[in-house]
Amino acid sequence: MIILLCGFMGAGKTTLLKKLSQNNINSATYKFLDLDDEIIKTTQFKGEFTNSIEKMVQKAGWEFFRDRERELLLDLINNSHKQSSIVSLGGGALTSNIIEATKAFDNSYLVWVNTPFNECLNRLEDDKTRPLIKKGREYLKKLFDDRQKNYSQCEVKLGINDQSAINSVNDLLQYLRPTNDGFKE
Repeated sequence: MIILLCGFMGAGKTTLLKKLSQNNINSATYKFLDLDDEIIKTTQFKGEFTNSIEKMVQKAGWEFFRDRERELLLDLINNSHKQSSIVSLGGGALTSNIIEATKAFDNSYLVWVNTPFNECLNRLEDDKTRPLIKKGREYLKKLFDDRQKNYSQCEVKLGINDQSAINSVNDLLQYLRPTNDGFKE
């Protein structure tokens, strides 16, 4: 099984992932991954590793980064039968190709960590490590709005209250169980 935590930067995906990994009773069952961290650990550009997404984008460009992100994510999805994983995605990782790939697997779930724009922005205002922050509020709002189409295709939507209520993998799994009206929101 693979559970992909999706949402805009600052939505709380990595925070939720850390909380799940720390409160997981059966840690051998699940692998917890932050996709951006995995990209940094496994990607070389011109024979060198970088220690941040920002430096990778500066050296290699957004296209290189997005290609590597997609490649690594598809590999995780395709190998999800080997090890159950919960993966925190970068804000722009959820594309139509990734949505199609996850829907092709019975045991994959897209979970939208749905946090309002202003809350995301408040969480990011002091973060100097994210290259897109430098483009300003107007740009980020447009990006947020543009990405809603892909996020809305997730099977599960976690609002702020849901995010606070989830303290363990078992709590999260409750949201993945279908109800008569579809998945729990």
